[in-house]
Amino acid sequence: MPVFSLPEFKESESFNEDELNKFRAAQRFAFECAVSIEAELKVGMTERDVAKLMRVWCSDRGVKQFFHSPFVWFGDRTGFCNHKKLTDFLPTKKKLEENMAVILDVAPIVEGYTADIGYSLYLGNNGLHDRMLMDLKPYRELILNGILAEKTLKSIYEEVDVFLKDEGYENAHYTYPGHVLAHRISRIDPNTKFNPTIFGLGVQTFSWLQKGIKRAKSAGSFSPLWNASRHSDVAPLPGLWSVEPHLRKHNMGVKWEEMLVVSVEGAYWLDSESPHMKRWQQSEDKIISLA
Repeated sequence: MPVFSLPEFKESESFNEDELNKFRAAQRFAFECAVSIEAELKVGMTERDVAKLMRVWCSDRGVKQFFHSPFVWFGDRTGFCNHKKLTDFLPTKKKLEENMAVILDVAPIVEGYTADIGYSLYLGNNGLHDRMLMDLKPYRELILNGILAEKTLKSIYEEVDVFLKDEGYENAHYTYPGHVLAHRISRIDPNTKFNPTIFGLGVQTFSWLQKGIKRAKSAGSFSPLWNASRHSDVAPLPGLWSVEPHLRKHNMGVKWEEMLVVSVEGAYWLDSESPHMKRWQQSEDKIISLA
């Protein structure tokens, strides 16, 4: 019987520049997967079909483990309107149609370095979807500034909640497992040969998160989940966070997800070359050219 190791959860975790470069490479790999699969989307594909395409794309390039299985949501499922239990987040037989919103969420572990990204798109043209993508831009600065100001995770979550409601949106995070805005990311043993999934999460991932959650509940300490609970009513300790602001309007959801670095020196986004950053820049360049 193959053996898998169970990683320890560390409340405070620092990474050197070489390690951060490898996390960055893993994240770029994940976004490359999403963009590549976007080009293959066809009407009639199911969420399960597309999730399999992402898994195969990663596996063909050497990935043997995932932080979680690839997630895919079509149409009103992008807004998590009827997600009540963990299995509701898993890919279904729902078919892709023209003029339908899509979210791709893939989390490969590349040589032990974890990535977890979210990528929103629309099959066709939709002005509301375009506006929601643009309206997601301020959250990147809002969240980072909150960390730099040494606010608690809970207070930043509440600021995001107020901001999105003031902008006319619903908060999709109320439906997330643990109501999370973000979760911690770490290295995973690259030598594991057996890593089954539980509700889409790899066993190593599930174990790592559970250890942190149990420690927080028993000792009232820091949790790997960033939400509005008392366990998030603390300033973030050094480590990597996968942050995913998720807006909903008229049952349609739009989000991005990328890694945030928190260190003793401060905080910063791991990469500035993500697809949503490029989209925002292209949209701004287009506005300038039309002015």
